Amino acid sequence: MLAPQAVARRRPYTFARRSSPAPARAGPPIRGLPALAAPARAADAPLNPVRGGPLSERAPFAEERLRRLAGTTALITPALRAVWEAALAAPLDVAPT
Repeated sequence: MLAPQAVARRRPYTFARRSSPAPARAGPPIRGLPALAAPARAADAPLNPVRGGPLSERAPFAEERLRRLAGTTALITPALRAVWEAALAAPLDVAPT
């Protein structure tokens, strides 16, 4: 039996456009996408209580999820645990946003 990639015709790679399509050529769902990509102004931006704070404050929640995943998958490896511990030990270097 042939593997699927052995019978599929190869197509050249294409890359996504780096700019929005002309509004006249875009369908209704596409016309609003540029507005979603605009950065929020500070006065309009909602406070995110999780972002920018010490990782140690989120550690109990993340560790509970890691324990749950470790019980049902093989994704939580010693290497992943080492990265997690290093992240917890890293100094906080950003202000809350």
